[in-house]
Amino acid sequence: MNESLFVIHIENQSPRQLRRYLNYGKKVKRGEIDDDFCQWLMRIIADKEVYEQKERALAFELAVGESMVDIWETLGQANLVHLFIPGEVDRLTLYLGILNESQSWDERSAYWHLLREEYPKQWSWLRQVHEERITNSTKLFESATGQFFLAYCEQLRSEIGIETSSSGDANREVQRLEGEVKRGVEALKTMEKDLEFAEDRAERAHVRIRKLDEEMGRMRRQLKEERENGNKLRNERKIRISSQRESRQAQKELEALRREYIKMQDRLRDMAGRLVLAEQVHRQPVNRWSLDALRSMDQGELLGVREVLKAEDLSRVRRRFASVLHPDRVQDLPDWIGALFSEIMGIVNKACDRKK
Repeated sequence: MNESLFVIHIENQSPRQLRRYLNYGKKVKRGEIDDDFCQWLMRIIADKEVYEQKERALAFELAVGESMVDIWETLGQANLVHLFIPGEVDRLTLYLGILNESQSWDERSAYWHLLREEYPKQWSWLRQVHEERITNSTKLFESATGQFFLAYCEQLRSEIGIETSSSGDANREVQRLEGEVKRGVEALKTMEKDLEFAEDRAERAHVRIRKLDEEMGRMRRQLKEERENGNKLRNERKIRISSQRESRQAQKELEALRREYIKMQDRLRDMAGRLVLAEQVHRQPVNRWSLDALRSMDQGELLGVREVLKAEDLSRVRRRFASVLHPDRVQDLPDWIGALFSEIMGIVNKACDRKK
């Protein structure tokens, strides 16, 4: 038989499947479970050629339920003991442990309690079977069918390789585990001391970190103040540079205005001189001028000046005459006007030269 597949079938069976198999649920309620039914279960379990392994697994768990009806109360009243089970724990292992008569009731009860913890639904179904069958029990354990089933369970334990340990072995294993627990507790105490030391160091580190945070906070505030001061200085420098630029621009404009003022003053003086000369001419009788008369005139009278002039003043006088009498200004007029203006400008230039 494929024991692993048998274990898987038992592991996957639900209480609902068990109730529906062979109408077991209805038979329990009607009180129709008798020795014939139990023998039928044994035939299904034992006949590997006729029945599939899934059916044999269902029949096996029903037989377990029937076997536990008579011992349910005893299992619940036994004392709890330490239980050592090598390997993984599955439902079949727990069933075989509960039904193992070579063990004490306390050990069998330990399997029963472990079944309750690991498979609560299956345990509740077994309790329900016990409550419904307690009034109409066939005493399967006391019959030949029950003995056959227990023998089959013993054979199944051997085939699957489930090891059973005696109380002494279990106690020794428990003592060994307790020793390991004590050593673990001592190691835990050592770790707690190390942890306290580490916590103390961590607390001191936290204190240092808080101090560093405070120092960093102060440095941040100082840096912020320095930045603000730097921004103020930069703004003041910008304002100062802008003021200097505006001042230089104002000085340039003032210098330009001063030069314009000097030019305007010179023009006013020239205009005043021309006005005086014009008034003098206006007071003198009207004469007709000729080129010879102009050549014979006094240089100051000819040029319209009385005082001694500097070279640059004479240049201005020369330019003033040229602005009016230069031949280039009368190009569009008849040629005799250009010739006349050239003669007059020659007389003016000579007068300026003699006036130097």
